[in-house]
Amino acid sequence: MECGKYTNRFINSIGDKMTTTKIASVGKASNSIRTVIPMWIAEIMELEKGDKIGWKIIWDSENKTRSIKIIKVNKNE
Repeated sequence: MECGKYTNRFINSIGDKMTTTKIASVGKASNSIRTVIPMWIAEIMELEKGDKIGWKIIWDSENKTRSIKIIKVNKNE
């Protein structure tokens, strides 16, 4: 599956430089951190400014792996 103007980017391109972002501090008054969503991922998920996303952590104790599922939340929720 190709993504918009990023014609050589595919969903399964894990490890590509476009899939790496840097974590930054929100500020001294908060314990939260933030990063950006690469534009090619935003296009695939059809995300726009003001949209909400949900986060689901998936734990696989058998394989000792973790992954995060990002879900676009309806604007009405």
